[in-house]
Amino acid sequence: MIEFRERAYVVTGERRGPFWLLQRHVVQSGQRSWVEANWQWALAREEKLSDVCGFYHTHPPLSGVRPSARDRRTMRAWCLAFDKPLLCIIACGDDVQSTLFRDENDNGHALPRTQRFRRGALVVIGEENGG
Repeated sequence: MIEFRERAYVVTGERRGPFWLLQRHVVQSGQRSWVEANWQWALAREEKLSDVCGFYHTHPPLSGVRPSARDRRTMRAWCLAFDKPLLCIIACGDDVQSTLFRDENDNGHALPRTQRFRRGALVVIGEENGG
């Protein structure tokens, strides 16, 4: 049996109204229930292009796609560091969920739809008025 290891990516892209057009970058492998995104790459990318939109990571089988307490703390810290809303996108098996964190005090708001495409492309549909 192959041992599961979480994977994490930095997500870049842009928002057009309710649509987030995204691309995953720089995969990192972690442990069964813990992974750290390549934060050095994320910081450098944000400084250079200001297009980091969030982070994508996997959860172990049967654990679901809702952000854990650690995920929420981490996303709030990133929102504070980048001074902007960010997405936490979690995949578990065939399921995927995007949660928008608006700032360092937000516990996150699940967005209605996330679609994965080949080569790391993603489209997330939120709400026109900020969700």
